Formats: sequence, C-alpha cells, structure tokens
Amino acid sequence: MKVLDAAGKELDLPVSLSSDRGNVVQARGGALTPMAVGIAKLTVRAGQIVKSVDVEVVRTLKPELLPVDQNRRIHFSLEPGKYQLELVLTAPHSASIVWLGAPYCGYKGNGMSHVSTCTLQAKGGVSFDSPTFLATGQKTPSLAGVTLLEVP
Repeated sequence: MKVLDAAGKELDLPVSLSSDRGNVVQARGGALTPMAVGIAKLTVRAGQIVKSVDVEVVRTLKPELLPVDQNRRIHFSLEPGKYQLELVLTAPHSASIVWLGAPYCGYKGNGMSHVSTCTLQAKGGVSFDSPTFLATGQKTPSLAGVTLLEVP
C-alpha cells in the first residue's frame, strides 16, 4: 500500500491494515479477503494517522432460475438469511417482488430500479416480475438486470 499527500506525492510511512472481525474480512499484507457475509470495522494506520471505516461484506447469489406464471415471473428458492433483490429495467415499469415465507416484505413500485430487502426466518424464496416480460412481453426467462445478494 502507498500513502499519498494532498498533492499526490508518495510518502515514506509504514502502513498497516487490520479488521476487528477476522471471520468477516481478513487483512493481510495490505490485502483484504472477504470471509463471510457480515459487517466489520477496518483500521488503517499510516505513521501517526489512524482511520477506521465500517465495511459490509455481501455475497452475490446465482440461484437456479425457475420460471413461473407462464414465464411472466421468476422464482428463486432460498435458505434462511437476509437477502436483497434488485431489478434494473431498461424503461420504467410497475414491478412486484414477493418474498415467500415472509409476507411482510412485499414490494410493489414503478420505475426503472426496484430494490427489496427481506430476512427469511425459514426456508422460502423470492418471486418477481421477469424483466424480459416487463420490457418486451416476451416469455423467454432472463436474468438481465437482476441482482440477488445475501446481505448482513
């Protein structure tokens, strides 16, 4: 790692990086390695200067696509955990996201970007409008614009 002054000139200072939760993110030799979904505090020391920052480690999931409702919707089966589903469409549309096993997390909205977060206490899943069907009316399932994350 390098330390730069305000003008961008490299300074000759010893630099160290540490994590308060090595089970979430490990800091070794100036590199960070994510270990598990969670939140950790990273501390950077450069000479006498010490700065801390909170970081979130998330995991991108690629579950098997299961078309439902005559290919107008997509379903993912999920284990217990906290998840965030994001749909980014090419044009504004109404969209709905239903979390199976957690009815209190339902989402309906209009726009180009749709985001819903939910904690599943037991095995369940998420069902959402197919972005391809919303954009073109085509019933060919696609995950273009879909991101599913496991979040802390």
